[in-house]
Amino acid sequence: TNDEVKWHTHVTKGFIEGGDRLTILVLHNAANPFEWGYPPPATTSIGCYGFHWYDHTDIHWMTLALDLRASMQELASNGTLLPVQAWTPDMAPRLRRFHKAYWLAARMAPLRSMLNRAPVDEASDEYLVALLDAGLDTKGASDGFEVGVRDL
Repeated sequence: TNDEVKWHTHVTKGFIEGGDRLTILVLHNAANPFEWGYPPPATTSIGCYGFHWYDHTDIHWMTLALDLRASMQELASNGTLLPVQAWTPDMAPRLRRFHKAYWLAARMAPLRSMLNRAPVDEASDEYLVALLDAGLDTKGASDGFEVGVRDL
């Protein structure tokens, strides 16, 4: 790792269109949240559902002061990542709306109602179905484990 790489994280309300727990959004040069030093020549913002992947109401963002385009292309070419959607200027208006919303979210700009909550289809999520079938509560363990004030 490089100790001199700037990074910034934040969370926005919203969902990833057609996404699941393994989906990430990658936006190049969408945001520059760095207020100190010289502006970076490039940034990469990555959004995902994060720890609460089953909730589909929040997108967790990390913006790095790095140009990761070549790295992302390499990951796609070796099969580590599977590109699902690439945004283009001539895409359908509905998809352009999502593109605009993700750029606003990466920039921490107001979204208004652009990324309202998406319904979660639990039946199509094999991992979540396995947890529920095992009797585990996805919002908290069912084994009696609790964190008290003393533990904080």
